[in-house]
Formats: sequence, C-alpha cells, structure tokens
Amino acid sequence: MAFISEIHYQNTYSNNSGVAEYVEVALTTAEVEAMQAGDLTFTISTYEQNGSLAQVFVLDPDDVVVDPVTGVPTILVPAALSGPAATSEPEAVALTRSEGGGPEQVISFYDIAPANGTIEADGGPANGATAELLPASNNGQSIQFDRAGNRIDGKVTPNQAVCFAAGTRIETASGEVAIEDLSAGAMVRTRDHGLQRLSWIGRQHLDDAALHRAPHLRPVRIRAGSLGDGLPSRDLVVSPQHRILVNSKIAQRMFGAAEVLVAAKQLCGIGGIGIDMQARGVTYYHMLFRRHEIVFSNGAETESLFTGPEALASVGTAARDEIAALFPEITRPDFNPRPARPLVPGARGRRLAARHVRNSRPLLMS
Repeated sequence: MAFISEIHYQNTYSNNSGVAEYVEVALTTAEVEAMQAGDLTFTISTYEQNGSLAQVFVLDPDDVVVDPVTGVPTILVPAALSGPAATSEPEAVALTRSEGGGPEQVISFYDIAPANGTIEADGGPANGATAELLPASNNGQSIQFDRAGNRIDGKVTPNQAVCFAAGTRIETASGEVAIEDLSAGAMVRTRDHGLQRLSWIGRQHLDDAALHRAPHLRPVRIRAGSLGDGLPSRDLVVSPQHRILVNSKIAQRMFGAAEVLVAAKQLCGIGGIGIDMQARGVTYYHMLFRRHEIVFSNGAETESLFTGPEALASVGTAARDEIAALFPEITRPDFNPRPARPLVPGARGRRLAARHVRNSRPLLMS
C-alpha cells in the first residue's frame, strides 16, 4: 500500500543545503498500474498551522521512478513544508487516495513538530482528519519511514533539478568553456537571442552514497553522435530532467512542431543514451538567464533552467531566494513563463523516442 516514505522540510539545515523541500511517496507496482489505467488517484495535500488547505498535488504516474536496487516505485512531490518556524510555509502533509473517482481516503496525515497543538484539516482531500504529531528530525536528516511504518530517519535524498554535469563545454563569447568555470555575467551563446548574459549559476554535488540513496538522480549519459548529425561532439552528461532539443519530422507529426524539448530520461530507449550506472558521484550545475534559452552544450542544443513552478521547487530555499531577488516577477501568482520550445511531458516523450527507434530515425534532422 502507498505510504509517505520521506519528508524533507524547511529547517536550519535545509535552508543551507541547496536541497529543496519535498515529500516522497512509495507505491506498489499494482497501484502504479491502476493509476495508469485511471482507476486510482493519489494526492498529497499540505495544510497551514490553523488547518487551512495550502496546496494540492495530484500524483502523476508519469513521474514514477523505480529504484533499480529495491524495485520500489516512488514519486517525488516538490511540496513546501516547514516545522514550527517563523515561515509562511505549511507544516502538515496528508496522503490520500480515491478509487474510481470516489471519496478521498486518508492514508496518513502528519504534523511536523507542532508548536500549538494538533491540526485538524479544514477542507481539501483530508477534510476533518486530525494530524499525527511527528517529532522533528535531527542532525540534518529527513523524516523517513519504511513500508512497515517504522521511522528510520536518515540523510536527505536530493531534488530533481535541471542541470549539466561538471565538464560540460558551454559555448560562450570566448569559445567553449567548462561549465564549472562560468560565473554570473558570462556571455553565453544562445540559439534564439545570440549572446546572453548569464544571470545566475547554481551548483550541487552528489557523492556515491547520495546516488545510491537517490538512484533517480543518476545522470544520463548521451554518447557522442547519438542525437544525430554528429552531436553531441563528445559525451554529454546531464541530470535526468534536463531537456534536450529534438528536431524531427516525427516531432512535427506528433506535436505540430518540429522542434521540441524532451527530458533526457525519456530518451533512454535510444541507442547511445542511458542512465550512467557507473557514476560514483556527480556535480550538477544550473544555468539561469532572464528568459528560458537554448544553449550549446558539447555542441548539442539543450535548455537552460526554466522558471516554471516545478523547476523552481527543484532548487533549494536559498537558491529560490537568490533567483527571486534577481527576478521578483516569478513570485507573482499570475507569473506564466514562456518556454523556448514546446515542453513534451513524460509519457509522450517516451512515445516520441520509441517512434524514432522503430523508424530508425535520428533525433536531429540534418
């Protein structure tokens, strides 16, 4: 049965860790299949200290990541949460399920180290339920549970940011430069707007132990030439969520646009593209411009960080604050950023890759 397997919430540690808050939900294979068939829905809801509903996240089976070691399907939800701190973030989280569109059933409802008694949900999927009190975690650990319901706190497993691995060569006004040598203010060549000033760059290192705990963060290696047209010029290593520009007649037929952006992990069925299971650690870098851009990485066209809500939730609290200081408009409720190209969602991205394989067509037209 589905359960909340990890809660990483805002505290002194998370504020300085570069790892955004999130809730991880563990599922069974049967539950994932029922979600895909439309027979079962799971929801994560967060609640304020007074019991009012804050946010609702309906779990998408396209977001499932199967741990290659344990075989357990999981979904990571970028839900903002805090303990009893002086923040405006909610402090309680509920996991509910609904079968066939029926009423919501509360699986679990947790209140993290409350300062003012228990929370009773007022509205939303967990309406009327009383939260179970959870003591705070210690020493920079996240709250974690096993399938039997035992609490087994441990080191936090990080987010799913869009990023390049160290060693990636980015085209700039001075030629190709390793991404780790770039800094804010560098002039970077973009596909649509020529040279653009780099507004912000972030960094996150994951060691071998972190990759073992969070296999969904293992990098994707795109072998030289595997996109077509001789690209990338050398192996390109990116995070699984990093989107790659696809330019093909198949994309035109499927999406009405020849050029689309597809997450690297959705392209793993194509020869030369796959999860790098040999990686013993990786340092990821995020690049942000004043608009979503397509940049040249090892010669291949790939995206910069997109300032949509999910992408911003994938960077840590400190990074979000830095970005908001540069671009205050992203904090407005009506902010609606425009992607550089159509963004292809998970299942459709996999179908695009499968059609390219079936028709023996490269991802890039010459």
